[in-house]
Amino acid sequence: MGKADNIIRLLLVEESVEDAEHVISVIRNSGMAVRPSRATDGEEVSSLLAEQGVDLVLVSPNLQSSKLKVVVEAIDKSGKDIVPLQLLDSLSADNLADALRQGARDVIPRALPDILQMIVKREFENLQARRGLRRLEASLRESERRCHSLLDSSRDPIAYVHDGMHVYANRAYLEIFGFEDFEEIEGTPMLEFIGPKHADEMKTVLRQISKGEKPPERMSVQARTPEGTTFDAALELSEASIEGESCTQIVFRQQTVDAKVAEQLDTLKRQDLVTGLANRQHFLSEMEKAVSSAISGKIDQALLYVELDGYRRTLDSIGVGSADLLLADVASCLGEQVAEQDLVARFSDHTFTVLANNRSHAECATFGEKIAKAIDSKIFEVGQQSVSMTASVGVCLLTEKISRVQDVLERAAESARSASEEGGNRVVVFDPSAKEKAQAEKDQHWLSLIKDALNKDGFVLFYQPMISLQGAEGEYYEILLRM
Repeated sequence: MGKADNIIRLLLVEESVEDAEHVISVIRNSGMAVRPSRATDGEEVSSLLAEQGVDLVLVSPNLQSSKLKVVVEAIDKSGKDIVPLQLLDSLSADNLADALRQGARDVIPRALPDILQMIVKREFENLQARRGLRRLEASLRESERRCHSLLDSSRDPIAYVHDGMHVYANRAYLEIFGFEDFEEIEGTPMLEFIGPKHADEMKTVLRQISKGEKPPERMSVQARTPEGTTFDAALELSEASIEGESCTQIVFRQQTVDAKVAEQLDTLKRQDLVTGLANRQHFLSEMEKAVSSAISGKIDQALLYVELDGYRRTLDSIGVGSADLLLADVASCLGEQVAEQDLVARFSDHTFTVLANNRSHAECATFGEKIAKAIDSKIFEVGQQSVSMTASVGVCLLTEKISRVQDVLERAAESARSASEEGGNRVVVFDPSAKEKAQAEKDQHWLSLIKDALNKDGFVLFYQPMISLQGAEGEYYEILLRM
């Protein structure tokens, strides 16, 4: 977000210039940047709304109560997302209800500057969030349009299925089953294109999907055309949405290789060859799904970032050639600690990650301690040597406020570094409020220093002459205010 986006374009509906300046001063004293303008009646408000951008409108308490209604009507006619706020000299149940009834988003007592600052900040942040949401929705619509275009031109037969019925099929899908137009199969059950040999299996999968369960990534079936011709196909199923409706994307691939060979190749794509765990690429793919489900309200997931302590020193002791043996043993130890619903991966050289599922937030911290203790208590046999290892574990809970996988990884890694700096062989759970508390303490510290300097004349002006390299005429000085 650019600096210009953080400037509040404030319109004050106020007859008194002095009162308007006082309100602006109160808002600026909280550290918010304001670009003010002033109007005295409904006509000026309409004119300013048409001519320039406005974020918030503050209506003076000195104006007649009908003026607020006029201002709200002007905002509605402009069609812009602008927040009307009513200032009041005194707050009572009657004037509060009257202001809200006429369309004010909130009511602010003029005598309480702190309340004014907090409400203005809150409403501006809400406005920015709404604008950001609209931009994202526009980007989503454009992305969906492009995806639709790519689907139509794809050589892979692709169909979207909702409640077992076709809601979309691309040209390649229509051709493979001998149709000219999607309207011929729209609303047709998916089971009609599955041979009798696998009909029950497909019916079970579709029933599970309708209950909200995840579809299997792959399944082999015997597909059937309307003429009764059958062919072996590998289906790739994934969760998707079309026009806002959740559905299942199914990619039909005609079998050209043995099903077992195809399954082995698919496994190799997702597996780290040294440890047998999931590789980084597959783990990140699963993390994307986990973050998406967290945004949707799922609350029982966490990322554990496991980093081996003193790995470089251990490597010097056992030799680089034995590194793979050690990592494979550590991976085996980790595999013994995780449950079936968890996903453990080798994320980088000596870093492992675990996506914990179906565990409460309290259980995730205990789970991290269990992993650290398991590594600490195990003796790893590497060739002719016995090696002891410890690990620093960082835990980051997946919540709806975290919208990017990168943010989750950075927070978990930061927690693991904190654990390592504290001596290693321990678990640190990321505290979302810790950074905010630290920043608040830092701000308060500087605020105290500035206030103290103001009270004790601790500011000094310095003048420094400046010379123009382009030969501009006149004298120039840089003025510095130092504390």
